[in-house]
Parts: sequence; structure tokens; C-alpha cells
Amino acid sequence: MRTTGQRSGGIYRTRSGYNLVSTKNDKPRRITPARTVMQRLWQERTRQRERAKKAGELWDNPEGLVFTNDFGRHLSPDTVYKAFKRIVKELGYPDVPFHALFAPRSR
Repeated sequence: MRTTGQRSGGIYRTRSGYNLVSTKNDKPRRITPARTVMQRLWQERTRQRERAKKAGELWDNPEGLVFTNDFGRHLSPDTVYKAFKRIVKELGYPDVPFHALFAPRSR
């Protein structure tokens, strides 16, 4: 696999598909999500089980990802980007770049 530069954790596209990369120091991270976030994750897990049943032998999710396409594979970056833009527009928020979500605001 060819990469351009050093990468920490995440999912990266390669010529042959997607590559799941661990965090740079392999240390687990503990977070405390809001209850509403956990409820949404459980709802998605239920939907995913329904999709897995429907896909049958075509289901392919060895990494145990929560957000997948209809066959258990990684969501493409384009799919995530378009969904983000659609949701932002539906909520009436200003058009912001997707990566602005990850950059802390300077104050």
C-alpha cells in the first residue's frame, strides 16, 4: 500500500479499497458519550442487523464497524460527505466544510 505522509488512526482509501488504521500509539481511548448518542448507536446497530440479515452471505463486516453500507463494508468518503451536506441543509445551518467539525475554534 502506498501512502502519502504519516497517518494516525482512521479509514483511508487505497487503490484496492479501504484500509482501517489504528491510532498512532495503539492506546485505547475512553469516552463518555451523551445518552442520546448511545441511543442513536443502538438504533443503528438494530438497523445494521436487519441489513445483515437481508444481505445474507454478501454481508462483510469483519471489523465490526457501526456505520456501513448495505453490505457491511466501509462507507465511502463521498457518501459521508453528501449525507453531511444534506443534513446541514435540512437543519438550516450555514454551509460549512466537513473538516471544520474536527478543528477546534480559536477564541
